[in-house]
Order: sequence, then C-alpha cells, then structure tokens
Amino acid sequence: MAASVQTESGIKNIIPEILRECGCHGCVVSETLATFMLKTEISRPGGGFDIHRELDEDDVALLIKFCVERLMCIDKPSLETIKMQVHFDTNYTTHVDFLKGRKWEVDARLAQVSRGIMESQAQTKEELQGLYRNIITYALLRSGLGSTTDVTVVREATVAMQSIFPPLELGAFLTLKNQEKERHLSELTSITTGIRLFNKESGKGGEGIENLHAILSETIQAVRNQLDLEMQLSLQLSFKYTALLERTEQDEQLFKFGLTTDLIKELLFNSRQHECFLKTLVDDLVDSAQRVEKVRELFSKLMEQVKDAIGSKSAVLTSQVYPVFIEVAQAWSRLQDELAFLSTQKKLLGELKPFLTVHEKLCPESVLKYLLRDEDVKSDDQRMHGSTGKKVQPKYFEAQQWLFPSTTKIFKNDAFQYRGFCVYALATQDRLLLPGRFYSLHPSSVTECDMHHLPVGNNLLFPTIPY
Repeated sequence: MAASVQTESGIKNIIPEILRECGCHGCVVSETLATFMLKTEISRPGGGFDIHRELDEDDVALLIKFCVERLMCIDKPSLETIKMQVHFDTNYTTHVDFLKGRKWEVDARLAQVSRGIMESQAQTKEELQGLYRNIITYALLRSGLGSTTDVTVVREATVAMQSIFPPLELGAFLTLKNQEKERHLSELTSITTGIRLFNKESGKGGEGIENLHAILSETIQAVRNQLDLEMQLSLQLSFKYTALLERTEQDEQLFKFGLTTDLIKELLFNSRQHECFLKTLVDDLVDSAQRVEKVRELFSKLMEQVKDAIGSKSAVLTSQVYPVFIEVAQAWSRLQDELAFLSTQKKLLGELKPFLTVHEKLCPESVLKYLLRDEDVKSDDQRMHGSTGKKVQPKYFEAQQWLFPSTTKIFKNDAFQYRGFCVYALATQDRLLLPGRFYSLHPSSVTECDMHHLPVGNNLLFPTIPY
C-alpha cells in the first residue's frame, strides 16, 4: 500500500481493500455502498480526516478499519438507514431525468433499424420491399403499439402506412439527405400511430394496442394504496419511538428488552428517513396523476377534432388531419412515458421496504406495545394541534432574521433546512427528529440563549419547532 494517497483520487484505491476485508468476513458489500461509507467516514465531524490533505498509511488503515466495522454491523439500524439512502440515491430519478433516459434507451434500441433505413441503397424489387418492411418495423417499435412478430398488428400497421406513404414513393425517399430522411421517418411514424389510435377509438382496428387509460388508472391507484400503507406503517413507528424518547426514567425498562435510548433513536432515524423518501414518491405520484389527467383531456379533444375533420367525408385534406394525427401520437407517447415512470417508482417503493425489517428484529411490535402501555402516543397532527396559535415574537430573538409567509413573496419557493425537522430539537435533544410546524415558535419554551446554540448559518431562520 502506498505511503500516502490523495483523498479524492485515493478513494478508488481504498475501496477494493474495504470490499476484500468485508469478503473475508463473509459479508458481501456493493462498491457503491463501500464508497458511500468511505466518503461519510472521511467527512465525519471529529473523525480526524481532512478531504483537502493527503492521507498517510495510518490514515488509510484506520479508514479501512472503521468502514469495515460499520459495514459488518448486522441488523444495526444506522447501517440499514445508510443502505436505504444509497439505494434510493442510486435508483431514484426525477421525471425530467427519467424522460431523458427513456428517450436514450428507445433511440439506442432503434439505432440498428434506423441505421439500416438511413444507409439503404435499395434498387431491386426485393430490396425495396425489405426497406419498406424496415420502415414499418421502425414505426411499430417507436410507437410501442403492438409486437412486430404479430401478423395482425403488422398487417394493420402496413395498411396505415400505405395510406400515407405508398411503396412507390420509396424512390423519392432514397434521394433525401439523412437529416431529411429522419424527419420524414418521424412524421410517418407519428401519422400512422395517430391513424391506428383513431381506428381503435372508432372500433375499427387497434390490434395489439393496450387499454392505456385503464392501465394508468389501475397503476395510479395501486401505487397510491401502497404508498398510503407504507406511510402509515412508518409514521406509526415514528410516533411510538418519539413517545419512548420523550419519556423520563425509561432506561431501565428499555434495558430489560436489550434496548437503549441510542438504539431507539437510530430506529427513529430509520423510520423518518423512510418517511422522507415516501413523501418524495408521493409528490411524484401526485404530479404524475395530474399530468395524466391533462394529457387524457387533450387526447379526447384531439380525437374529437379528427372525427369532426373526417366525418362522413370520402376525402380529407391531409393538411387538416395529418397534424392532428401527429398530436394524437405525441399525447399517447406522453401517457406511455407516465406509465413507465410510475412503474419505476412502484418498483423503488417495494425495494425500500426491506430496509425496515430491522424494526421487528430489534424492537418488535409486542415490545413497543408493552413499553407504551401507559403512554399517550401522539401523532404529528396531534402535536401540531397542540401548538396552534403560538407564533414567533421576533423581539425575543433580535440576533436572528425571520422570514414569514405573509411578508416574504418567494416563501413557497424556499427549501427548509433539515427537511423541515425541528432545528431546536436537533440541537438541544441530541438529534431528536421531530417534524417542525412551520412559521411558529413558542417564546416561553425557547429562550434567546437557546437560539444561540442552534446550528443555523448566517443568522437566517425559517421558524420550525416541534409540534
């Protein structure tokens, strides 16, 4: 091992050592988790490591030792919380990033077919027929409306394509530059997709096209139900752990069950972290449901436009109906995107649950019930109700600047520090996680002296206190 190593560049060299040591003890650890643990240990306050200086051989040995010890802590709530954070961080994606990734995946999947069309120099009848089939295959793959191996689906897609792009026009298509070919291919795909969707809506086709509206409704409801269930379970755990930590003279009873205040606090961290991640997924679900509703309304209006344009006419101006078909295809594609996004969120939701199994192992429900048999376990809402009407009196805290929703125009756009947990409880009650009731503070319970000990930068405070 080198005598010294630059912290940032040396991380890659230290990780294999951590993985090897864990493996020797029969513990399989992912490289991502080991990296996260190493960076956490380096930046840990009071750890003695400085990211801006070189680490000597002793530093590296200590880092490996500390990381391996923490990674080997089986059924330790803090480790499960870290694992949960790593998993969420590496698997969660925003809607915007998801769409970018999905577009890249679709383009990559179609690259070979697209390249074959762009580079084609078909001349013979067989070659031209092959090119036409490739164009239909491309349109099917891009639209996602049925399988390219389903004869009925291919036949229907072929009829739709022939109605707007007869095989006789292949010669003109081949003379186009690649950029023009790509644009034309995109238009053909959208128009044929719109035609097939209209035919399905009219009951005259739509082979292989799933009932996306019904599937979306079922998926949204299923994810909502699962989120509600998981949220209630996590909240109930948090309420009970908080009640335990607020009790006085509790250590003796906890010790009887092999529990400690620190362990209960770690379990609370775990349940509150899970709750935070669930809230992120809830926000995503709400936004997705709203987008789906808007696109559904747009889709219905577009279908009505097509019906009005076509009616019982035997011939319709392409300039009138083609643009609408393209919009229909685009709306459908957006619905497909939402379904794919919801599926990834649902999958992630299920993957978070195993990180909570530590609760039943270390502090079963039966034990919690016994320990809290004489306690009034308050919910977050009950705590909030208890502090209703209590407001900040700035005159008690002249050293701080306070921002209030009634006088701060951009207040809703500001993100709260510590994810909205009470900074006062964090600072004065040894990291106790209590949700803050924004914009209120009880001056009789928090003195100006207390305020000077709060870990808030720049003397700028958003009023958040425990319920």
